[in-house]
Amino acid sequence: MIGFLFSILLLIIIGMIVAWAYKRKLRQINKDASVLLGFLIIGLFWTFGILFYLNVLNLGVAGRNLMWNFPFNLGIVPTPSLHPYAIILFLSYPLWYLWGLERGYTLWGRRPYQEGTLFLFRMNKPGEILPEEKKEPPKSTEK
Repeated sequence: MIGFLFSILLLIIIGMIVAWAYKRKLRQINKDASVLLGFLIIGLFWTFGILFYLNVLNLGVAGRNLMWNFPFNLGIVPTPSLHPYAIILFLSYPLWYLWGLERGYTLWGRRPYQEGTLFLFRMNKPGEILPEEKKEPPKSTEK
């Protein structure tokens, strides 16, 4: 989208949101929803990012300058020698999305019966009874 740094942060956050939505509803609709949404999201980020980088879409600033220095003016002067780095950053977008997706699965769980690590901070609902600990069967005293 706009800026390499901002795009990477957005991809991580969107991946986590997709993981949450997948656990809640999307898995019931389509088990491949996170992959399909990933293709759509990465396609949008690549399309708009490349169009900004090539200065096809103009926001009043040179596209390369916008991609390298947004959201902060980092003082990077876009030159042709940065093109290979831009290609590497564009090609790394799916990895950032997948990293955010996996962090989301870690937090919320992948399947409906999984709790994820947020289970540690879960509060019981009023009237909810915790499951009792498993009791060992009585030992026989026969010899």
